[in-house]
Amino acid sequence: MKTNLCGEIVAYSVNGVFVSRETVVNALKKHGLTTIVVPQAEPRTFLRRAIADCVTGGLIRPIGEDATQVGYAVLDEESNIETASYHASLRESIVMHKPTGTVTFTRKTALSDRIEKAVKVHGGSLVTREITYVIKKALVTECDGVAVRPQGGVYFVPTSCKSKLNALESAIAEAANNGRVRFFRLSVIQDARSVKDLADILLEFAKDESAVIVNEAVKAASDALSRPCQLKTRMSRVGALLNKITKYEEALGKISVEGTQQYLANAKRTIKKLMLAKALARKG
Repeated sequence: MKTNLCGEIVAYSVNGVFVSRETVVNALKKHGLTTIVVPQAEPRTFLRRAIADCVTGGLIRPIGEDATQVGYAVLDEESNIETASYHASLRESIVMHKPTGTVTFTRKTALSDRIEKAVKVHGGSLVTREITYVIKKALVTECDGVAVRPQGGVYFVPTSCKSKLNALESAIAEAANNGRVRFFRLSVIQDARSVKDLADILLEFAKDESAVIVNEAVKAASDALSRPCQLKTRMSRVGALLNKITKYEEALGKISVEGTQQYLANAKRTIKKLMLAKALARKG
């Protein structure tokens, strides 16, 4: 007897990944996953990572940051319990010009040379956090996945997106050298219980996602410098959520989406009001 599957429960483990952003982008494109925006680490982040890779036996402290610069200091510390004394001396200070990536040092030493080389490597690289972000975004956008729990990390992916899920797993494995990323996939049989549970998951998903989108829209509307397209983007995301839930209903047949539609309808109304208020404010 043939067993009907409604989808898979998907979890993943990412550890010790260090790979170029270009490698990840190319792997995703190779497997037909072209809509995912692969993040680029911020200057402060990859500068801090580069320094940490090069420094042993010292302290790394932020100097400060503004619109164009970010800086760190490497300190050597000495302490003595008998005299209750503490002293920290500067080994090196590093400042990066964010628009260009140029790094300057207070003292040009062997450590400075190592940090300068490491910055070039880290500037175009991704680590575990960014790879985790890519997987999460791909599961939700490319694979029509929904979070099984509020904390994320575990998703349900419908059978209709199995080929996309296979492509994602292959792309990430290739980009991250296979052994450092693992997907865990458990097939879900379609029966009355699984359909009911999935309906509950969709309801919570719609509730949480619509709340996030509305909060973002409220912030955008209250920002005098924000553009109308920011509210339109939030409206598009609500529409994408509705399309996703409709796909679930069509695939499984027995799922009622009335509750989810209500959350999304409320979100649409709120964003429309914000768009109108923003338009009137601009005219005034």
